[in-house]
Amino acid sequence: MAASTPNSTRSFKLRGKVYRLSKADVERAAAKVEPRATDKYAVVIGGRAYPPKQLIEQTLHLPPVAFTTLDAQRILARLGFEVVSSQKQLAADAAAGAGAFPPTRALERMADEARARELLETYLYAGGLGASAIWREPHGPGATPDFVVTVGSKQVALKVKDLVAADFEPVSEIGLYDPCRPIRQRIAEAEQTLGRLPEASRALVLHSRCAPWPIFEWRLIYGSMRGASEALEVNVKHRERRTVDVEEASEGLDAVIVLDQLRTGYLRFRAHVATQESKIGRPLTDTEYTAELYKARGTERDVILSRLRVVVHEYPNPKRRLPAEIFRGAYDEWYGVRDDGQVGRTFAGEEIQSLEKAGLLRSPSLPS
Repeated sequence: MAASTPNSTRSFKLRGKVYRLSKADVERAAAKVEPRATDKYAVVIGGRAYPPKQLIEQTLHLPPVAFTTLDAQRILARLGFEVVSSQKQLAADAAAGAGAFPPTRALERMADEARARELLETYLYAGGLGASAIWREPHGPGATPDFVVTVGSKQVALKVKDLVAADFEPVSEIGLYDPCRPIRQRIAEAEQTLGRLPEASRALVLHSRCAPWPIFEWRLIYGSMRGASEALEVNVKHRERRTVDVEEASEGLDAVIVLDQLRTGYLRFRAHVATQESKIGRPLTDTEYTAELYKARGTERDVILSRLRVVVHEYPNPKRRLPAEIFRGAYDEWYGVRDDGQVGRTFAGEEIQSLEKAGLLRSPSLPS
């Protein structure tokens, strides 16, 4: 039931703690911030569409990992707000002359990039960076970075880009497929967007729910950096001519970061199935396989379990090296120029190393 007046307060419980809030409290908090891009749902206040989660974050001063979007929608609905779909709101704006309704693909891209920004924000907070260290830029036309993270005396500017299914379609039926094209395009866009921040480290953050393997394989990332599809070999010590493209590109960016959800549950489940099949000397039947799926629920082999992580790809000779204090989680990885002058993996979190030792992941090996 909606609140009878804007100042009427209602109590609700969130993660075991009781809060009291009024509709007016939310409206005052919304007036102090620019709305972020909406994902699937929006709440319109003062003619502007806000993501439900942003309103609760701002009103209660809670980090985004402290509650879900469903929690936010439930609270706002109790206070008398109408939670509408983002597509419905865009259509209403277009009908009112506020702008043309974007095509379906544009809507999908907007929703995916909003989701990717939410995931990155969750990762940053989970890594121990509080609200005082993370500044989230309102996203809109002409916006600069999506995030600016402060670590000590250094700042890191992050631009988030999502790759959708359309990005992997060939340009023409007769042209050769270029797997580096989508990433090269995102790099060029990020270089333009972040070019106004000369003092901060600059990084493009890539995410995709549909990226076909091996589009985010580290050698293809470096191939995209230098504008070619072949694997990159760099000999910094001898300054070989083929390194020039990458070094020039590093004037714009210092790293390309892949935001990934590692399917740890499935990796462990697959290894468990292989062990069972080895014991009985034959493949599991569909009935046996399904039974193992049910047994794995709620365990570390539950196939729905995943870990949010990042894989950092530093440019050779970056102008503004990323601070070593961030992106070093248990499931994170770094690639860059090693002591032997070659590009390869320079860091792997302890959980990644554990999965590799158990044979659940293939190791590209760390330098000795």
